[in-house]
Amino acid sequence: MNRPISAFLIGLLLFPFAAHAQVVVSEIMYDVKGADPGREWIEVFNAGGSKVDISSWKLFEGDTNHKIVTQSDGILKSGAYAIIADNVVKFLADYPAFAGQIFSSSFILNNTGETIMVRDAQLADRDSVAYTSAMGAAGNGDSLQRSSVTSGVFIAASSTPGAGALISAPPVIEAAPVKKQAAKTQPAKTELKKSSADIP
Repeated sequence: MNRPISAFLIGLLLFPFAAHAQVVVSEIMYDVKGADPGREWIEVFNAGGSKVDISSWKLFEGDTNHKIVTQSDGILKSGAYAIIADNVVKFLADYPAFAGQIFSSSFILNNTGETIMVRDAQLADRDSVAYTSAMGAAGNGDSLQRSSVTSGVFIAASSTPGAGALISAPPVIEAAPVKKQAAKTQPAKTELKKSSADIP
């Protein structure tokens, strides 16, 4: 087996999510302290090794595929976080120092729990998360935060929109084509024959 193929297979074993871009739900603010309307949000994280255009993706919640509306472009870079807010204006009022990537949608998260999904343009589920109020973050200002990309375990902690400790796959780097070097040709050796006149 040649080296490039064996290195690729080893990469798949060590980083199974590196084969394609994997966007996961990383944080959920489902029950805001005080009045909820317009202040709920979900954070997503690109754990894959390449950028993803999520401008045509959907957030599935409450038996509905909610459209994700971009504020600039829909590109989510590898290792980047983004917020999907029910109301961007209210979100920025709650987090005035936020300077990360933000999308808007229209949803109402259930305060007792439900299942939410991130779906791609073909409506294939890229991530699915089920939460309940028993997990914590029920109206006290905390959020549910994913502990790792692969485990899918969520813990209640102080909200950190646009930040976290999740680790993405190594960036996908295309190998540069190898230039073949032309074979070096040795100059032909010429032998000088001595004429009879040159013989002493």
